[in-house]
Order: sequence, then structure tokens, then C-alpha cells
Amino acid sequence: MFIPRSTRRAMRQRLPHPNRVWREIVGLAVTSNEYPLALKTRVLMDLNLGDHEDLLGLADDLSRTVYGDPAEHYRMHQLSALIRKYPSLDLPGVQDPEEKARKVFASAEWRSKWTNRKFRTVRRLNSGVEASCIHIMKTWINYVLRNRKDVDQDGPAPTPDLQAIFEKCDFTSGASLGVHGNATNILRKLMQAEEGWTVSPEAFSLAAEAVWNNFHITEYLLSNQDGKPVCLDAREFIDRFKKSVALVCHNKIAFVPKTALVHRTIAAEPTLLTYLQKGIDLELRSALERVGLDLSEQEPNQHLAWQGSFPDEADPYCTIDLSSASDTLATEVVAELLPPEWFELLDKCRSKYFLMPDGTSGRYEKFTSMGNGFCFPLQTLIFSSICHAAYAELGLPSDFRVYGDDIIVRKSVFVRVVALLRFFGFVPNVRKTFCEGPFRESCGADWHSGLDVRPIFLDKRLETLESYFGFHNQSLRRGGKVADYFASIREWLYQAVPEPVRFVCDFDPQVPNGARTGETIDGAFWVPKDVVMASPLCWYNRQTWSWGYLALGAKPSVDVEGEATASNHAYGHATLMAALRGSPSGSTFTLRYTPRYEIVRKNDGGKQFPRAVPVKEQWWHEKREAPVTRWPWPFVGPRRIEAVVVT
Repeated sequence: MFIPRSTRRAMRQRLPHPNRVWREIVGLAVTSNEYPLALKTRVLMDLNLGDHEDLLGLADDLSRTVYGDPAEHYRMHQLSALIRKYPSLDLPGVQDPEEKARKVFASAEWRSKWTNRKFRTVRRLNSGVEASCIHIMKTWINYVLRNRKDVDQDGPAPTPDLQAIFEKCDFTSGASLGVHGNATNILRKLMQAEEGWTVSPEAFSLAAEAVWNNFHITEYLLSNQDGKPVCLDAREFIDRFKKSVALVCHNKIAFVPKTALVHRTIAAEPTLLTYLQKGIDLELRSALERVGLDLSEQEPNQHLAWQGSFPDEADPYCTIDLSSASDTLATEVVAELLPPEWFELLDKCRSKYFLMPDGTSGRYEKFTSMGNGFCFPLQTLIFSSICHAAYAELGLPSDFRVYGDDIIVRKSVFVRVVALLRFFGFVPNVRKTFCEGPFRESCGADWHSGLDVRPIFLDKRLETLESYFGFHNQSLRRGGKVADYFASIREWLYQAVPEPVRFVCDFDPQVPNGARTGETIDGAFWVPKDVVMASPLCWYNRQTWSWGYLALGAKPSVDVEGEATASNHAYGHATLMAALRGSPSGSTFTLRYTPRYEIVRKNDGGKQFPRAVPVKEQWWHEKREAPVTRWPWPFVGPRRIEAVVVT
């Protein structure tokens, strides 16, 4: 794409430092909206003095409070979200968020350890205060895990359908042990066989069976790189599979930004464990969907939370959220509740040990870590059994909803459900658990008296053009009180971008969830029509009767290094597997989280204009009496125009 030199020079100008942008946004938010004078003074003083610890403490207090008026509730929580969620502040006076994440991890392990001890005692004594409840939970789990043909609920415990699981196994797009960073595509996963696919010793035989059921990977292992037909010999496959596997007993812990106060703990699982966990995940999701718990949609949870926010309901819905839910799912709890063969399968397909970034290691007390492929449906299964038992004990029809650790139950069973959750070692998050009052929160939806009060989170550093465009347009997409709240902030962001790259496109507030042009949220500033007409980066196309404009267009970054180092043998098989999966981009093997932004020319119909003919090519066209494409903006002269790529 060819652009004028003034725009190219502007791309080399530095945007304000991200921390300065954050301070400006917080200051404008508190001064341009109806906040109490004392709160306004405290925030501005903390910003000027650099007392970030007090500022984060204030934001923490604001987020814990439920206000009586929906408008006031939104304002207070919006200010809190702008302060608390901004990652990697690197500001003095703020506790190291990674160190705090380590403490949270250790606390969860300690809690799981004592939960394991309790349930070993319960199993040894074969009794307990919740014995009848545990029986109801087991019955529910058996009912969920049975096949459709198994209608006899008094029959033997259900067993996993290994063949169905193997058919659903697949490599994921996320990081794994040995394949991490941005290059985690199918090519990199397949190429790891040359050094050794990582897998735990317990899951070796299961991984071999799962790979044997995938013809494309089997062909890759058995082929001789000479193009001859492959002989599917089981003994030869096992011999080559052994040479392509590296046995490990751990996963690798990492810490990623969550808020300005604390990081999130995740773990990279061995590659072939993620392959198996994908199949188990899909099988558990299918079983849950048969009983009405569809994990592919969050709208049912959001709708029930909206219903529960009306204060005049006789028995309203209550929302429950858990702190570190995956980190407090103790191993003995899973062993107690799941059918024996299901527990044996899941136990083989998980990592039992962890490796910290500093090299220290240990054995997990929890059953699954954040990063385990079947953690989410397993949580849903266990929490739904707790809700079912609570409803059954009180003789009420089950109308609960569970999505991971987002739980919604009636107020009449709320106390009993919370008591059972604590008995099994879980800790309700008081910040996101609501039984009284007009506020409910679940699955990314916040409701106050039936009104949407969800704040906009500043959870990405504002250091690139696309981040400026995206944050500016986010509030316009929400409209209403959100758009009014961010009016002065949008104006500041607009002025902070150099004029030659201040890309704009028409925005129609009457069309929900986006600009009338269909422009992406981070391609250009969404502005009124009169601003578009006055912008030197926009033009009117008489042929289409529409306005054209410059914008940023995202393109995936190709994994050039992976393609260069791959042998023709590995590249061909990976290309076939990727083609059968389908790809939203024109490139087969791309990098994660690293899109390339290029300046493109568009019109408000959402269509690309034909590429303008550069000056050096115009002579060639003129010789053949072909029409010459002219530049549509007025400030481009006859000088040579070069390309630029925004990174």
C-alpha cells in the first residue's frame, strides 16, 4: 500500500508513554464526570504525588461496594476498572504482582492439601456429615456421563468411550511444554516430533492410541519421505512413536498479567497431554449439553443474572463466583465424586507435578491447573452436581445454571449451595457473589435493577495506534451513559495522535455494535460525518457515491522461521492438516498475538479500493493507452510514494 511521506514520517513519531496516557485518562474521567469533591481531590492528589498504592487501594474499595443508584454504581465501578485493570504499570509503591500471584498459588495448594486429608478420612470411615449429599451428587454425575442409550440409572457406573474421545483429540493453538511463545501453530506442534513430543509416562499408551487414530499424524510418522505409499503397521508405528516422544512428569508454571495488583497463574501442559485433553474436553462438553448445560454460550447465565437484578422478585436468582476455582479443585474431591474409570482416565491425562520459573518444583495437591484442557467442563460438572444436590434436598425443581465457576441458583437454596462449596474446599469470591440487593454479575454481564452497568476495562497498555483506536471506539459501541462518560477521554485520545495518521471513519450511533461502515474497532477513530468530510485522510468517490478513507488493516504475521526450518516432509503433512481444519487468514502458519497492521484504503461500503498504480508503473500503462489510476486525496504530488508497514 502506498501512502504519502507526511503520513510515513508521522508513523515514526513517538506516542505518549503508556503510563502518562493512563494518568491522563484517570484524571479526565474523575474531573469530567459527577464524582464527589472528596473523591475527586483524593484521586488527583494521588496522581500528582505518585501515591499509586493509595490509588489502587481506593479503586479496590470502590469495586467492593454496591451502590443504590445504577448511574452512581456505574460511575464508581468504571473509575475502579480504569485504575485496577491497567496491566504492567511498573510504578513505584505498587507491590510486585508476580510475587502476589505466587502467594495466591501457595495458599490454594495449602487449602487443597487439607481438603485432600479430609476426604481421605471420609473415605476411610465410609461416613460423614454430607454422606447423603455426596450420594446425590454421584448419582447426578453418573446420569450426566452415561451415554444416551444407558437409561438404567441403577446400573453399573458409566465408563468413558475411549474411541469417541480419541476421534475428538487434536492439537490446540495454545502453548505447550516445548512449543511456546507466539509460534504454536500446527506446524510447530508437528515438528516437535523430531525432538520429542512431551507426554507424561502415565499417558504414554493413551497418547499412542490417540495418535494411531489420527491418520494424518500416523502417516507423518510412518512415511519415509520418498513419496511411496505408507504401510499402516502397528509395530512399526509404536517403534517410531517411541522415538518421537520425550517423557516428562511436570507442566511449567508461568505468570501473566491480570490486574495491576496481581498476575494470573497458568501452566503449559506437555504437548501430547493437550492433545488428549482436547478430546476429553469435547466429550465432557457433549455430555453436559445433553442435560441442558451448553458451554458454548454464556447468554443463559447473563439472562438469569438480569432476572435476579430486579429487587421485587420473591425468590430471585443469586450469582456465585469462586476465588481460584481451578486451583482449589482438590484431587480427593474428584476421586470421591467421579466414577472410578472416569477418574482413572482423567488422572492419567493430567500433570501431577509443576515446575516454577525459578526452577523449583513440587507435586500438585489440586487436580487440574489453569491450562489443563478439560478443567473447565470438569468444574462445570462438579459444581452442577452440588447445585443439583442442594435443590434435591429442599425438594425444589432444578433451575440452576453453571458455566465454569459462574454459578446461578435461587435465593432459597443459596445458603445451602455456599455451605456445600465450602465443604468441598472452594472459596466464594465475596466481590462477585451476590444474594441481596439489586446487583448481579455473571459471565461478563453486570446488571443493576435490570440495567446494564458493565464498565469498560482498560486492560491493555495504550502504546500503539490500534490500541488508541480500539479504546476510543469501545465506548461508542456501548453507547448511552458509557459514551457520555468517555466523551472528554475520546477527545484527548483523538488529539494525542499525530494528524497525518489520525485515521477516521463514519460512525452511525443508530446502528448498534459498530460503525455504519462495518469498520473494525481498531482500524480508525469512529467520528461523526462532518469530521470525516473535513479530514485530509478521507475523500469522496463519485463513482460509488461514498466516502473513502485510510485505516489500519490487521494481517496475521506469518511464521517465517517455522516454515524455513521445517523439512518438506513435515511441511507437507502440516499443510494438509491445516487445510482440512480451515483458516480465517490467507496464511497457513501464523504467529499468535502479533498481527501486522498496514495502512489500507477503504470506502464506507466496507470494500477495498483497487490498488493505485505507482508513478514508475504509470509510464508502462500509458504506452499501451490504458487508463491510469489517480490518487484520490489532494495533497499527493507527482513524487515517488513508498510503502510503509505499521508494526
